[in-house]
Amino acid sequence: MAWYVNDFLERLRQTRAFGQADDSDLLLLRNAFPQLRFIHIKRRNKLRQAISKARALQSGLYKIQPHKTESAPAAFDRALINRCLKEAEERETTWNAFFHRNCLEPFHVEYEELCQDYEGVIRGVFDFLHIVLPRRATLVPLITKRQSDELSAEWERRYLASAAPHAL
Repeated sequence: MAWYVNDFLERLRQTRAFGQADDSDLLLLRNAFPQLRFIHIKRRNKLRQAISKARALQSGLYKIQPHKTESAPAAFDRALINRCLKEAEERETTWNAFFHRNCLEPFHVEYEELCQDYEGVIRGVFDFLHIVLPRRATLVPLITKRQSDELSAEWERRYLASAAPHAL
């Protein structure tokens, strides 16, 4: 997660077990994780990402699983969605800068594609990581259900409708 990377790197530096204080971020990470590979998961639809996060922040429900319920109802909050949208964009910028600064080409996974073709994307990740599954291996089905529903679609319509006059 982008919001952890700088803190994590600082902690690695403080241990002095993985390099010198002035070593590059990438050198520290490679010393700590010799087989390190990067997978960049991002979402094309940043507005939907922001809506999901706004709902999760309000409801306390970050993933929909059996026996998990909301701690509070979520209500449309344009300011909160704006804040979540800005954070999503900032976090993607943080990772893009990290990859660029370190001349890295991560394996890219798009959330929307993962939801549409879970098994295909996961098998692509395994290939990227050079993980060979046994011939008869099957992937465990997803436990977490997508939060996106009619309420998310309604919030998206409301957000876009209220943004339209400002865009002109």
